[in-house]
Amino acid sequence: MMGKSEGSRQLEDSSLGQMFTMSSDSHIVGKHYCSTIFNPETRKSLHYFFVLIMKPLLLEINGFLETKLKVVPELMDVHCTLKAINNVLSVFMHEKIYVRTEDASEGACLNFLKKVYNTIISLSSDLIQLSVTHSDSFTVIANEVLSAVGYLFEIEYDVLENDLVSLWLMMLSYLAIGVSLVDSPDRCSLFSKITDIGCQLIMLYSQLRQISRMLFDQAFSSFLTACQKLYITTHNN
Repeated sequence: MMGKSEGSRQLEDSSLGQMFTMSSDSHIVGKHYCSTIFNPETRKSLHYFFVLIMKPLLLEINGFLETKLKVVPELMDVHCTLKAINNVLSVFMHEKIYVRTEDASEGACLNFLKKVYNTIISLSSDLIQLSVTHSDSFTVIANEVLSAVGYLFEIEYDVLENDLVSLWLMMLSYLAIGVSLVDSPDRCSLFSKITDIGCQLIMLYSQLRQISRMLFDQAFSSFLTACQKLYITTHNN
């Protein structure tokens, strides 16, 4: 599995270099990712290149999910792969390669973004189970998971597919675990990312005038979390 980690790093470096080259050819100016409007052909090529980079990284994540993340070296590989994914998503977001109103892929790009999101969320579910035995690895990887979720929301909020409950449940679970990990060096960063995504969601759904629904989903996920804790406490006793 460590070979996969090295592969992720190499793919990350070469892919991002090519991505920046393509962006430069498309008249991206400035080092702060100031974007101009891409023509349809350029946007289509960049979408294709994005998929080309991301597919092997998603395959690695799926491979980790199959092994159930029980070995420390595998956890290090997961962290490395997630960092590669986040670097690609960061470029994709800042360069505004995907714009909902200018998507000429007939939904193909959105569907792939949903696939990326669902893969990350699947990983987050398995990650929660590791918090007791691998607390340091948990906080580091959880930070990368939350970064990926934040990038994906910024690119296209429809990746959620109206499933706010699962997202709030994940964040509240991470928050509860983080509170218990008093000696973890990445604990503060975890809390910061959870807060950032929570604010991002509130701002997004207030702009969409769906804030009441979002708050209902948050309340419902809090209820589910409380039920889970009650169930665990009851069975431990």
